[in-house]
Amino acid sequence: MGEEMMDIDTMLNHVGDFGRFQIILMLLFSVINAFSAFHYFGQTFISIVPDYECDIDIYDQNITIARECHISILVNDTYIDEPCTTGWKFDKNNTYGFISIIEEVCTGSVIGSLALGVLGDVIGRLHVLVTANLLAFAGNIATIFSSNAGLFAASRFIAGCATDSNFFMMYIIVMEYIKPSLRTLGLNLCIGIFYCLSCMAVPWVAVLLGNWRMFLVFISVPHLFILGFYFLVPESAQWLISKGRTEEAIQCFRRIAKINKRNVSDKAVEALKLYCSQHVSCEQTHESF
Repeated sequence: MGEEMMDIDTMLNHVGDFGRFQIILMLLFSVINAFSAFHYFGQTFISIVPDYECDIDIYDQNITIARECHISILVNDTYIDEPCTTGWKFDKNNTYGFISIIEEVCTGSVIGSLALGVLGDVIGRLHVLVTANLLAFAGNIATIFSSNAGLFAASRFIAGCATDSNFFMMYIIVMEYIKPSLRTLGLNLCIGIFYCLSCMAVPWVAVLLGNWRMFLVFISVPHLFILGFYFLVPESAQWLISKGRTEEAIQCFRRIAKINKRNVSDKAVEALKLYCSQHVSCEQTHESF
C-alpha cells in the first residue's frame, strides 16, 4: 500500500481553515480594499479642471459678460451677477489634456496588471503585493511635485500601474488560506463592504481636506503600512510548492497552526511533503514538453 499524500486544502483542515489566523487575514484584506478604493477613485478629485464659461444665448442683449460661474445681467441700468442656470461650455483643448491624463492612468493599469501578474509568478505574490502598494505611494507623491501636464501624466501612469495589483495579490493569498466553502462569500463580502464604504468616503475626505495635494498625501501614506505585511501575511503556499520551496510552505502552515492553536502531526507534514514532491515532479515533466 502506497504512502498517503495530503494536498494543501487537506493540510488546511489540520492547521485550521477558519480560525484566528483567517480572521486576521480577512481584516487585513479589508484594509487593502479600503486603500485600493481611495487610490482608484481618488483620481477623480485630483485631475485638472478644464477652463469653462457660462453657456449663454449670444442673442440675449441683456447679458453682457460671460464668466466662469456667474453672468452679468442688465436690469434697470444696473448689472447684476447671477449664477449660471443654463450650464457651462468647456475649453476643448484643456479637456483633451484632461482626457489624456485619464488615459495614462488606464494605460498604466493595463500594463501594471500584466507586468506585475507575470512578476508574481517569478518573485512571489507577497513581494508583488508590497511592490504594487509602493508604486501607488511613489506615483501619488510624484504627482504632488509635478510642475506641468507631462510630469503629472507620467506620475499618474506610475500610480496607475499599481491599480488592481495592489489588492488582487492579497485576494489570491487569502483565498489559499481560508476554508474553501467561504472563499467566494467571505472575500466578496470584504470587497463589497469595505470597498463600497471607502468609495463613499472619498468625496467627503476630499471636501474636508480642501486641497488636492493634502488629499494625495492622505491616500498615499497608508500604502507604506503594507510593508508590515511581510511580518503579518505568509507567502502563497501554492507558489512556494511550485518553486520547490517545500520547507518554507510547511513553515507557513506551522505558523497558521500556532496562531489557530492547533497541532500539526509529523505524519501530516510527511504527507504534505510527498504531495509537494509529486507536484514539483509533474511541473518539471510538463515544462520538459
